Amino acid sequence: MSATEYARTVQMYADETGQMDWAAPQDWMCESTALKQTGLTVKEHQRLTVENFLELRDLLGMIVIPVLQGWERDEYLECVDLYDKSGVDLVSEPVVGVGSICRRNAKTAINEVIRSLQPLKLHGFGVKGDCYLENKHVLASADSMAWSRGARYQPPLEGCTTHQNCANCRIYALRWREKMLVS
Repeated sequence: MSATEYARTVQMYADETGQMDWAAPQDWMCESTALKQTGLTVKEHQRLTVENFLELRDLLGMIVIPVLQGWERDEYLECVDLYDKSGVDLVSEPVVGVGSICRRNAKTAINEVIRSLQPLKLHGFGVKGDCYLENKHVLASADSMAWSRGARYQPPLEGCTTHQNCANCRIYALRWREKMLVS
């Protein structure tokens, strides 16, 4: 979808649902599968991510957050430089997304990336449970589908009689969230 179509969709969600804090741009992931699919390099994906952010920021304003892309720690720092060269002060942004960490099981590498990006107010896309627990003091926010993985392979919670498992269950999700907050 074009940036203009995406902007219309984001605006519709903001208008119809309300209380939208932010929206991510159409960032270009840097996992090897994404690079293989496009035939482009990490640097090209980063450039396209920054360009899309700038276009969407012009169309939508501050609701669109910058997202950093890379794979290795230094690549994320290079993406920070790209934003800086484009006139975007990431330190003053209310939230900065960290992309291409959601499909990793390399906790040490993710921790290194997150910590190298301080003092930015980071949102970790797809940060799994243990990694979140180790970084929650330096993340402004995070999201994850990790909560539902275990639920897919277990019987439903007691009292959950309307579904075969709790992979999309509000009760299960809230219990997982509480566990993350108190750990």
